[in-house]
Parts: sequence; structure tokens; C-alpha cells
Amino acid sequence: MPGVDVPVVIVGAGPVGLCAGLFLARQGIRPLVLERHPGTSIHPRARGLGARTMELFRELSLEEQVRHAGRDLDQSRGWVAGMSLASMNLAEDPRKFDFSGRLRDQEATRYTPSPGMLCPQHYLEPVLLSAATAAGVDVRFRSEVMGVDATDNDAVVKFRDAQGRTHSLRTSYIIGADGPRSTIRTHCGIAMTGHRFHRRFVSVYFRADLSPLVEGNEFIGCQLRSPAAEGALYGVDNRHLWLFMKPVRPGESRADYPDGRCYDLVRTAIGLPILDVEILSVLEWNLTSGIAAEFRRGRIFLAGDAAHIMPISGGFGANTGIQDAHNLAWKLAAVLRGFGGPGLLSTYHAERHQVASFTLRQALLRTSYSPLRWATSESAEQRRADVGMVNSLIVDVGYRYGGESAGPQPDSGLACQRLLSGLPGTRAPHCWVTHEGRRKSTLDLFGRCFVLLAGPSASHWCSAARAAAHALGVPLSAYCVGPGMEVHDPGGEWQAAAGVGRDGVIVVRPDGFILWRAPTPPAAGQDGAGERIRDVLAHALGRPASPVL
Repeated sequence: MPGVDVPVVIVGAGPVGLCAGLFLARQGIRPLVLERHPGTSIHPRARGLGARTMELFRELSLEEQVRHAGRDLDQSRGWVAGMSLASMNLAEDPRKFDFSGRLRDQEATRYTPSPGMLCPQHYLEPVLLSAATAAGVDVRFRSEVMGVDATDNDAVVKFRDAQGRTHSLRTSYIIGADGPRSTIRTHCGIAMTGHRFHRRFVSVYFRADLSPLVEGNEFIGCQLRSPAAEGALYGVDNRHLWLFMKPVRPGESRADYPDGRCYDLVRTAIGLPILDVEILSVLEWNLTSGIAAEFRRGRIFLAGDAAHIMPISGGFGANTGIQDAHNLAWKLAAVLRGFGGPGLLSTYHAERHQVASFTLRQALLRTSYSPLRWATSESAEQRRADVGMVNSLIVDVGYRYGGESAGPQPDSGLACQRLLSGLPGTRAPHCWVTHEGRRKSTLDLFGRCFVLLAGPSASHWCSAARAAAHALGVPLSAYCVGPGMEVHDPGGEWQAAAGVGRDGVIVVRPDGFILWRAPTPPAAGQDGAGERIRDVLAHALGRPASPVL
């Protein structure tokens, strides 16, 4: 927008804010990110990265860097429990597996090129920060937002920099990614609905050599039941760095956990009274839940914990926030670049609020029915279905915009297979293809523009789509299965999964979600194809129907 200082201001430089900057930069928009803290997180915080998040890092060409950052946790498998770590025989103790974890390990690669993983937040954020800076995103730490204001024409952000100077910047849009106590949400007066306080915790990040106890038997988490130090132990590097998370008694606060007490708690939980321990950081935090009544107020948008606060069960919080940012970025870029209409930005709340509400319910179910998460019997499967608990892979990648968030089957890949079946509003199906001499996933074709994928007998759709998109000024790439686009799918499974035949097509949005599909060619031939594509794109972008060429 002419006259603004920066097109988009993002408040918060956690994973969601940094990803928002990266997604915008990939669309050609260079935002400003303001963060009140002096740098990236020094505490491990969140660890779980779902398949959809890893797909988005793949889109940013960061997947391998993130996997390298979390490489120390590659061998972590399942949950264990005992009175203390030293009292357990990890080689023989049974492992608890979330009913969704078995699917993620065994079947996820049928649905995604990028299975989920563990990577502590304080390892992830430097990767994202380095990439954002390299992409031209202006990230400023020690910059505290003091107020925001928005009109129909622009928005103003007032902030104090590291030297204590006050600045006011004009911008077209603001993204509040500033956590559960969001300054932006507060300034906008947006209510947090369904807000609940569950419990207070203290997390102790420490260094101690526990490799003699765990080497070769690494776990995702260890529930420790000692009455004097009840809590959970998580690996950060599975050798020397660990996180002990303990519920806080009513009336206690961070002040009740000086280093001396933390030393005693860790040693008691591990079961080694003379263990050499170094406390690296201690964080007190509240387990709460809720969802903002609005994800958008005019030119201001909320994402991540500013928009939805989730219990840690399931590890959905950061993943959902990163997907918020991905959904919003291409829409803001489309409007800023001139081919998105005024109605496009309204879809952000409609789509993401629905998904966040569904995901929050799944996190709450995992909190309320914790033992049910781990049970493997047929009766447990039925009970999960009765209460509405669905497989985590469905929560992560199987939701649908504009429709039911998940299918009725709570377990197994059947639900994912049905949901990732080319239905408009779902993430486009994954399949390995050879394109321009390189093996890639169909998902690798998405991210920068609209994409049309045509069956081998539907090449006329490609030329018609290119002409229609050019007339609208909309970036679009068109691919036809055949020469130059070989699908590694001799049985035709991908075409069946996408719901199209040899002469059908699907149109995919820049975020990889299916906008529209046509199983058969239009009655009017290529002219009809062009007209149909124009209408589809114009409607999706919130623009009035375009005249026939």
C-alpha cells in the first residue's frame, strides 16, 4: 500500500511469528517482526512437530535443517513410567504409545513426504531466525509494542526499541503472534472464550549425564511417580540435556523453586542422590485453554497462542499456530500484490477458527481422558469414538476447510485416506512424481501460486487455465500428468485419491489446499474450461466474476 512504512508488522518472534515472516517473504512480501525479548528462547518449551508443520518447513527448504537440529531425539520411542529413572529397566519396561503414534510411525509416509519429529523450541527458533533474516525479514529484538491502532486505510504500531526510543510505524496489516497474554489481542479488546485454568507447572531445564541410564532405550517422555518429585522427564539431547516438568502445589510460585530445591527435585526424580546437576533455567507456566472470539479485527490478525491456547496433551499448539500463519500469509500477499479481493481476508477467521476449535477439543479430550490415549484394545477404540477422540494424524493434516474437520473414524489410516481424497477444502494428496528430471512430492509443486493438476487426457485444461489466470493477473502453474510429469503411481491410485480421472483436474491454492476439482471435462471444451477456471479463481480470491475473454 502506498505511504506505509512496512507492508506487514508481525508482533512476536516465536515459531509462529518467524514462520509468518518466512511465509510472507516467500510470497514476495518483506515484513517487520517485533519481539520484546532479547533473543530466541533459551528454554526447550515445545518439542513436537507434526507432519503438516514439517511439510511447511519442506516448502521453505528448511526440512533438513530442522531435522538436523532435532537429530538427538531421533531414537526416542514411546512413553515409560516408574518411581524414578534409576529404578527402571528401560530395556524391558513396556512402552506406552499414543494410539495415533503407531499410525504416525507405520503409515504416515503414505500420506506425507515429511513425517513429524521432535525438535526442542530453543533449537528450532535459531533455524527459523537465520532463514528469516536471509530472506529479508527485518527481525528486531528488545522491541516492545506499546499500542496499535487501525483504520479502514492503514494501521499504526507504536513500540519502544532496545535503546528506549519510541517509534510509530504505518503498516497495511498487523499479525499478533505474541503468545497467550497477547498485547495485540488485549489492545483490540478481543475476548478469549472458553478460557479455563487447568494447573500450574514448573519446568526445570538441566544438564546431567543420564546416558548410562537411557542409551539405546531413549523415550519420548518418562512419567516419574515419586511422591517427593512427581512429574515428567523429557530428553533435550538424550544424553546431557533434560527437562523435568512438575505440577506446582496450590499457593506456590516460581519463588518457591530456588536452584537448591530444583537440584533436590531432579536428583529425587532421577533416583541418584549424588547426581552432578547443573540448572540451566527454570520456567513457571500455567496450563490453560481457550480460543479468541475473533481471529481478525479489521487490519489486525491473531495467530498461534494469541488466537488459541491449548493444553500440551497432543502437542498441537505450536503446530496449529504455524498453520495459521501459512493460511494467512498467502492471503495477505494476494491482497498486497493486487490480485486478491477484499473478501479474501475474511476467510482467515472462517477457516482457522474452525480448525483451531476442533484441535482445541482434541487437546482437551487428551487431557480429560489421558489413559484412553494409550489404550490399545478394541473397547478403547470404541470408547475413543464415543467421546470424539480422533487420530493425531487427522488432527495434524486431515482437517477440511469449509466442511467437517475430521471424519467419523477415530483410528487408523482409513480416515486419512478418506479425508485426503481430493475433496475441496482438504490438503492435496501426496504422491511421488518425476518432474523436470527430479523426483518430488506433489506437495512440492505448491506454495508460491495457484496450481492446476490435469489428468493425462486433459492437457487442454492447462492452456485454458494459464490464459484465464493471466487475464486475471493471478499467478498460476499448470501441470499435466504425462511427458514431463511422470506420476510414480502405475495403478492410478493418485488419480483415484484426488477424485479425478484421466480427463479431470484439480485446482490447488497456494497453501496446498484443494480449491476445486472437475472429474470430467466441461461440455464447452477449452472455452468452457477457461471460463470455469476464471470463475473459480475470482470467487476464491474474493473478486467479482470476471467477464468472458
